[in-house]
Amino acid sequence: DAATNQPVSGARISALADPAFRAVTDSTGIAEVTLRSDLRLLVTTRLGFRPDTSAISADGWAAGVWVVRLAPNAQPLTGVAVSGTSVAMNPMMMEFETRRAHRGGGASFIGPEVFEKSHTGRITDILRRGVQGVKLIDSSGVTLPVSSRGPVMRLYQDPRGRATDRGTELANCVLRIFVDGSPKEWGFDLSLLEAKDIYGVEVYAGPGTIPAQYRSMGRDGFCGVILIWTRPR
Repeated sequence: DAATNQPVSGARISALADPAFRAVTDSTGIAEVTLRSDLRLLVTTRLGFRPDTSAISADGWAAGVWVVRLAPNAQPLTGVAVSGTSVAMNPMMMEFETRRAHRGGGASFIGPEVFEKSHTGRITDILRRGVQGVKLIDSSGVTLPVSSRGPVMRLYQDPRGRATDRGTELANCVLRIFVDGSPKEWGFDLSLLEAKDIYGVEVYAGPGTIPAQYRSMGRDGFCGVILIWTRPR
């Protein structure tokens, strides 16, 4: 090795005049060959070194020892782009990423990069930063997402959510919430969810943009939907 002066094992020696002439250096960097006067050019090659072509002189043959110094040859590698799906991703995350890649109007997506960089503890703090068509309100200590389009007219309901004969009332249009594809009960408190546990959020602020499998004919179905996807545990 011309750089380190260390022996180079596994170097292949060949002769241009005779394709059958072959030798390989051992662990000490030495190869024994039968010298012939008709072999004037010897080529020495080794991966990681520049090939060496030596013109053997008469004096070289007479000495019985020929030293070849191989110069290291660093091979620059071109840039490589690695793409694929993380082994940690489950079908629910794939569903989220597929819709996010083909997002349409009226839908808002909050991806894992937001939650990973977030210094807040609650998902509600991230949603309060501004999601199109949605605002958060406090209803008797419960944080609810409601449509920013304003209240809707509905049949009056008692505190337990049951309709009565007292006519109609104006009420906030509360978005329906799904967590990992399962619908939560009406009035589910978003503040119960911690940001560190969330992978992604989809917000659909109107019925026309909601994915078909998450549409509902219930009282909150026309207000919109929030789909929340959690990280694997």
